[in-house]
Amino acid sequence: SPVSRVVYNGKRSGGPRSPGAGSEIFTPAHEENVRFIYEAWQCVERDLRSQMGSERGLVEEYVEKMPNPSLK
Repeated sequence: SPVSRVVYNGKRSGGPRSPGAGSEIFTPAHEENVRFIYEAWQCVERDLRSQMGSERGLVEEYVEKMPNPSLK
């Protein structure tokens, strides 16, 4: 069966850094990447909720035509 994934082209937004958890030390680049992924996923979820019932929206599902079997 084809492999599918959600693709979203979000924009990065700046914001204050969050403090590290416990004794772990996160670099500013790590924190920025985590924040970007979190914010982008929140946008995907919001767009999916808002397009329920409509034919085409901002979020599309990408399906591999010929998935690589070694990636399973």
